[in-house]
Amino acid sequence: MNWIRVTHFFLFLAFCVAAVWGAVSLYRDHREYGKVRGEAAASERRLRDKERALAEQERAARRLVSDREYVELMIRRRLDYAKPEERVFRFDGQGQ
Repeated sequence: MNWIRVTHFFLFLAFCVAAVWGAVSLYRDHREYGKVRGEAAASERRLRDKERALAEQERAARRLVSDREYVELMIRRRLDYAKPEERVFRFDGQGQ
């Protein structure tokens, strides 16, 4: 009868150790899962921002190919060009 109690005690102890180990592993995995979900959400936001920027660049590229007035506007803004009869006024902090 004494050996049965010792055996039951060690089995119970092994069960407790396995339960604690499982709980710690589950907690650690849950924390890591939360961290990965946060990183995935941040990546999704960055992806949406990049897709928006790409769509805007594609729109601008299409306009550069098809819209002469837009091309002229971009040349004037970015390169500070003017027609011979025009004057360009620049103020501090603008046109950079």
